[in-house]
Amino acid sequence: MKADFYINGFGRVCGSVCSGTHMPEDLIKAFSDELAAVKTLTPALVSEARAWLATALDWQTTMWDAMPEVQDLCDDELDNTWLNRGYELVQDLQSALNWLASEGFYFGAHHGDGADFGWWREDSETDSNE
Repeated sequence: MKADFYINGFGRVCGSVCSGTHMPEDLIKAFSDELAAVKTLTPALVSEARAWLATALDWQTTMWDAMPEVQDLCDDELDNTWLNRGYELVQDLQSALNWLASEGFYFGAHHGDGADFGWWREDSETDSNE
């Protein structure tokens, strides 16, 4: 497959990296995997994102799925601080990826679909093929 542009010698193709979701667990995994794939020097951000993700998945399977009242209590007691950090990590990862995009490209939500995140041409809003 022909690359549309390169980051650190790693070819990237315009298209989706993660679609159909705004859940921080899904976006953090996809975005941190993409940063790791292009081997950028953001180990602290990727490490923090993966630690948050491991905690999120552990809590979800251990507590929240079995006892939804725990989620409500945590939301009330923690004032959503932990979940807010998840959303901040999504933004940090997206910004880091977008910063790496070559001229004429961006990383983020597709202009025509706000739940389709990936690498896009800046003029893709007029391109019906993407």
